[in-house]
Amino acid sequence: MLPPEELIREVVKDCMGAWNKHDAKAFGSLSTVFKVSHLTTENIKVRLIKPDVASVDIWWNLTGALDGSGQPRPPRRGILSWIMTKEEGKWLIKVMHNLDLTAISPIK
Repeated sequence: MLPPEELIREVVKDCMGAWNKHDAKAFGSLSTVFKVSHLTTENIKVRLIKPDVASVDIWWNLTGALDGSGQPRPPRRGILSWIMTKEEGKWLIKVMHNLDLTAISPIK
C-alpha cells in the first residue's frame, strides 16, 4: 500500500488529468463537496472593463458540505472573482479567484 502522501499525489494527478480531458464527471467524482453540497449566489456584480472584458464578483453560499469523516460542515460564504472575455460571441472565464469569507475573523 502506498503512503498517504503518494495517494494524495495520485488524487492530484487524477484531478489534473480530468481537468485536461475536460471531464467534469471525473473531476466531480474526486470531491465529496460536489456530491452533497448546494451552492447559491446572493449577489453578482458585473463591471465591463471593455466591451469584451468584464470583472465579475459573485457572493456565494455553500451548504450541505461534509468534512473528511462525513460529518456536516457549517455553512460557508465567500466571493468568487472572475475576469471574463467575450470570444466569438461567447463569454469565457479567463481568471478565477475564490475567497472563503467564513475563515476570516470579523474586524473588531
